Amino acid sequence: MYSRIVVPLDGSDIAASALEPAKELARLYNAPLFLVRAVDPPTISQISSIGMRPSLDIKSAEMQQEDQTAQDYINAQVDQLKRQGLPASGLVIWGSAAPAIASTFNDADLLVMSSQGKTGLRRWFLGSVAEDLLKRSSIPVLLIR
Repeated sequence: MYSRIVVPLDGSDIAASALEPAKELARLYNAPLFLVRAVDPPTISQISSIGMRPSLDIKSAEMQQEDQTAQDYINAQVDQLKRQGLPASGLVIWGSAAPAIASTFNDADLLVMSSQGKTGLRRWFLGSVAEDLLKRSSIPVLLIR
């Protein structure tokens, strides 16, 4: 029924809680897991505040470190899944979370992700990646609260 399961991760324990149900589904349907982590690039004002001239082709030390941290995290998760006998791969993609993650839905049959459960003003100010992905998704979404 499922031939590729996408699991967005942001490095938090809350996001990682989606891995358990995703692993169960992967075993049940013999489907590979595709882990994705979106790294939001700094805005021009953030780049200016760290002393860089705004330039699209220059990566600051902070950006390189963030990229490496994200890549190390995804690689560790993929390695752990493979040691458990599950087919898995991963990708770190630069961009705003929801559109970046949605761009990985090609050939996917299911999105499994957690929700941080924010409500009220906090959700209004911070937005909801889960809600945005629900709107963007043309595939079934399993949302873990």
